[in-house]
Amino acid sequence: MIEASTVSVKTMADDTLRLTIDIEPRHAQAAFQMFGARGLPCVVARLQDAPQEQEPERPKAKGGPLARLAGTLCNNPQFIEWLGVADEAAAADFVRAECGIASRAELDDSPTAARIFHDTIRRPFLNRGDVG
Repeated sequence: MIEASTVSVKTMADDTLRLTIDIEPRHAQAAFQMFGARGLPCVVARLQDAPQEQEPERPKAKGGPLARLAGTLCNNPQFIEWLGVADEAAAADFVRAECGIASRAELDDSPTAARIFHDTIRRPFLNRGDVG
C-alpha cells in the first residue's frame, strides 16, 4: 500500500474521471515499481475522511515508578561516571536517546522503552564491576 493525496479531479470529454494524486517522496521508489508504466490496472480506495478539526493534544505523561527511577539514576554521580557523561542533563539525554523517548515519563507508558531501559541501562549499571 502506498499513501497518497488527491491533487485534482476532472471529468474528461468521454465522461472518464481523471484523478491526479501526489505521493510523498518516501514512497516514490515503491510507486515507480508498482505504477511505472501507463495502463496498469489499479484500485483506488479512500482511507479515511478528511479531518474536520485537529485532535486535542494528549496530556503530558506523568512520571511513574520507572520515570522516577530513571530520574534518580541520572542524578547519581556513580551512574553519571559509569555512562561517561558530564552531568545529570547529559545522563537524562542518554537515557532518552537510548530508549527512543522524548521524556523519561514515557518509560512507564511504553513497554519497548521500559525493556530497553532495563536491558541496556539499569541492569548493566547494577551489574557493573566497579561496585566496592
